[in-house]
Amino acid sequence: MKLTNEFQLPQSFVDVIHNITYDKTTDDLNRIGITTLISPPRIRLLSTRHWKHLEEDVSDSLWRILGSAVHYVLAKTDSSNRLVEEKLIEVVNGITIVAKPDLYEAKEKSISDYKITSVWAVKGDAKKDWIEQLNCYAWILRKAGFPIETAYIHAILRDWRKSEMKRYKTYPPIPFFSIQIDLWSFEAQQQFIESRVALYKSVLELGDTELPLCSQEERWDNDKRCQEYCVCHEFCNYWQENYGK
Repeated sequence: MKLTNEFQLPQSFVDVIHNITYDKTTDDLNRIGITTLISPPRIRLLSTRHWKHLEEDVSDSLWRILGSAVHYVLAKTDSSNRLVEEKLIEVVNGITIVAKPDLYEAKEKSISDYKITSVWAVKGDAKKDWIEQLNCYAWILRKAGFPIETAYIHAILRDWRKSEMKRYKTYPPIPFFSIQIDLWSFEAQQQFIESRVALYKSVLELGDTELPLCSQEERWDNDKRCQEYCVCHEFCNYWQENYGK
């Protein structure tokens, strides 16, 4: 992937973004991370096939620096009763699944994931991909012999404003919000993982235009993901037909 620097940000920012953007599993189709596995296979395959031709500006990735910094600091916590960002690997039907849960606390039998997100993201029910992600992490930890009884998203709210707290009764009182995630049974987690692997494997040999389209839910409201956040959109026939020039 080529990183552009349209707004002439310091080279140190460019270097950091490059380091945290490149995924070692990108060029190995038989090795996949949890967040990629639960995402649309079209995005993974188009990104992998056209990786050398993708472009992204450094300015679009600045929040990744904040996210990485928060994870780095929190990873320095006392680990005598915890697993912090421990890499776990399982092979399912020929696909190597790689996971690095943010935090596992042995005494509490609890798993947590940190998010740097907006106030809007934590309103209402937990997001579907957060539920899937935490259950996949719980599955791989359970496979490794770690019991899991609870799961949480710990969100730092980057756009929190004290003035908004006075206006809205449901507004978070501090720029932090925890959401408990409903845990599935181990059998349900296993079935979900196997179904995602089966879907992924079933499309590996398809051509770019034959790949299953992302669902309306996966494209987000009014195709916001397609228009603003999908790095491989220029190689997607759906985007070309609907938004290409």
